[in-house]
Amino acid sequence: MQFRSADRDFSGRDTISRLTVSRVFARLREHLRIAMRKTLGQRIRELRQERDLSLRDFGDKLGTTANPTSPAFLSDLENGRRFPSEEMLAKLAQVLGTTEDDLRSYDQRPPSRDIQDLVERNSQFGFAFRRAVEAIRSQNLTPDEFANRVEGTPDEKPHHQD
Repeated sequence: MQFRSADRDFSGRDTISRLTVSRVFARLREHLRIAMRKTLGQRIRELRQERDLSLRDFGDKLGTTANPTSPAFLSDLENGRRFPSEEMLAKLAQVLGTTEDDLRSYDQRPPSRDIQDLVERNSQFGFAFRRAVEAIRSQNLTPDEFANRVEGTPDEKPHHQD
């Protein structure tokens, strides 16, 4: 039996609010929606080219005079072989004249840290996420169909079954 107060469960840990869960699902929905859009690397390349910057010039602007960011690293970012740290993401946004949130919206990696945090705070989410994956596989749901179900909106077309 668990005893809960408004903000803490019996062990003193913060309980997961509906707002927290809502944020994770919002990020999941966004990731599903951008699956067919540009990647983070493509967005970085697009913005860099709009500013007519070579990889070397871009690296000079991102780094310091003594330690510029290497063109090889930037090429790896643009080609999706590497991903920027939070610090580098902030520098990229500043040099490219955009926001960190804009760049993050193109990052197609799943929000695994958010999911892990939810599961660590409440193990029942692990079971819920496993059930969601099983449903996606067994019903052969597309990303849009899954997002619609999470949002509680009707599917625009029937889901595919084999």
